[in-house]
Amino acid sequence: MNKIACRIAGLAFAVQFGISSAAVADYPERNIQIFFPWGVTGAAYAVDQIVADKMGEQLGVKLPVVSRPGAGGVRAFREGMKKPSDGYTILSGYVAPLVVAPLREKADWTYEDFIPLYPVRSSVISVICRADEDRWTDFPSFIQFLKDHPAETRYTTGSIDNLPHLVMAKVLQSQNAVSRPIPYQDMNDGVKELRTGILDWMTGNANFVAANKEHVRVLAVLSDNPSARDLYDGAPLVTSFGLDIGLTGLSPTGWNWFVALNGTPDEVVDTLRGAMKNALDSDEYREAMARTNSVIPGYDWTEYDEIVGDVHSQLLGAKTAIEWEKVAVAAASN
Repeated sequence: MNKIACRIAGLAFAVQFGISSAAVADYPERNIQIFFPWGVTGAAYAVDQIVADKMGEQLGVKLPVVSRPGAGGVRAFREGMKKPSDGYTILSGYVAPLVVAPLREKADWTYEDFIPLYPVRSSVISVICRADEDRWTDFPSFIQFLKDHPAETRYTTGSIDNLPHLVMAKVLQSQNAVSRPIPYQDMNDGVKELRTGILDWMTGNANFVAANKEHVRVLAVLSDNPSARDLYDGAPLVTSFGLDIGLTGLSPTGWNWFVALNGTPDEVVDTLRGAMKNALDSDEYREAMARTNSVIPGYDWTEYDEIVGDVHSQLLGAKTAIEWEKVAVAAASN
């Protein structure tokens, strides 16, 4: 839905539900809920709550971060989208429910059906192996080994068809390298089996790698953002090897972008954006990002269509890469 249609829908909503200009002028009069698609533990929730608290200081109300895990983030979106478009509901738009779920036809919306505020954080994915691995020395020799031994190696990204799997399938397809994906519900089980040799390699984020740094080695950081190296003690970016993996910008990363519901009045959106911008400029936010090994995306709300549109297009290609991987694994196994 384009922006003009969004505004028309917003006016229609205001007429239907009696949202007066006075109500907009007095905004906000009560707490604003932020629907969060995961559990309350971990860096993602902590950072969202810090941003919410800083926004609340300026707006004079509380912004509780409401955890609604389930269905790969879709449950939180569905519940939040049932609320009125009056500015009292924000969705923490993680890439999984915002972009990936629609691509997998598990959601009936697209990223264009929301009004952007600002991005909050990015979590960078890396390719890791055992610390004492001697079959390859760096990422190019690792790729060459996979080419020379198609489907003979095993790896995990957690569950099948999740974002890291989409990313790795695209990376492998771009290099015509084949490995066999193995699903794990708990990545800690995956790293145990990496250490025993059942798995040959896997993906991880900066926190996961830091927790297992004695047992794993980072082959490549899947980002073109120079600051991402700092999260991995200077490990090389995949772009440093001159390889085109078919993914750029935010596409190979986990990230979230706060969005308002379609039809939220312009004045309310402006108020939310102002409060959020101040929150993102705060020392508390920057300290939290450093503490949680997160990258500050640094984009403005005006860049939403371009940035998220690129992610949508590139992950659409990654979706086909998973089908390619299935065929390639089956062919190599015969």
